[in-house]
Amino acid sequence: MKSIHLNVSNETLAEKKLTVKWQVRNAKARILYSKEKEILVPPLSSVWLEKEELPDIHVFEEYVSYQAWEGETQISEGTVIFSYPKYFRYEDPKLSCTVEKNKITVKAETYAKSVEILNDQEDLVLSDNYFDLNGDTKTVEILRGRPEGIRLRSVWNLGEPLPVNGKNRL
Repeated sequence: MKSIHLNVSNETLAEKKLTVKWQVRNAKARILYSKEKEILVPPLSSVWLEKEELPDIHVFEEYVSYQAWEGETQISEGTVIFSYPKYFRYEDPKLSCTVEKNKITVKAETYAKSVEILNDQEDLVLSDNYFDLNGDTKTVEILRGRPEGIRLRSVWNLGEPLPVNGKNRL
């Protein structure tokens, strides 16, 4: 049976009052079911949430997204699939981005696993190198490198041929 068992770690010296939220979503990132729980995490410790059984999840088409919130600020997030990535039925996330000064905002229309941002020189250093999108946007800061010739890809793109001299090999 498929399940999730979330763990929240507090690596600070202060107790943290957090809200943990999680959702079952389809490959289009639409929420099918959601749940949330408020927890107290003592300093320098971790807390396990109750194991959640997901007997009806479609392992090749649905996934779980989760977030930890401190007040109105999201402090952590992630996703998990229940099959090997090559078997999950990802949809084209139609990744796009905008660049403003030293920030890049990436948008996905559907679930995008392990989004990667590259430039022509492949020397970008970003505030977040790989991340998942749930049919939404994320803004990252450019720490080093120039946002010239930006290319975006995710797990959905892994089956595409590698570029050779600016063209794709068939």
